[in-house]
Amino acid sequence: MAQGSQPKYKIKEEKNVWVTMSDGVRLAVDVYRPVARGKFPAILAMSAYGKEVQVLQMPLQPRAHGSLTWDGVIEAGDTNYIVPRGYVHVIGDVRGSGD
Repeated sequence: MAQGSQPKYKIKEEKNVWVTMSDGVRLAVDVYRPVARGKFPAILAMSAYGKEVQVLQMPLQPRAHGSLTWDGVIEAGDTNYIVPRGYVHVIGDVRGSGD
């Protein structure tokens, strides 16, 4: 069985980074990046439920029988799993919610 990537980076947090959309509307995003030099691929997650909720420490829920996806409570994915493996995790509030 093949083994996946292993964690090797610490996490740097940047909260409420303002991003201007093409129509001038500004949205707030939280950026979690590896503490390292260089470029990394990014995973973008947007939530109408507030970006702060997306990084709460919650126990993982088991997958439903036959499901190919995780049936957890956080849509954005696990920042503490993603970033140490070399990805930037950007979590934002959608228009009309949060910041």
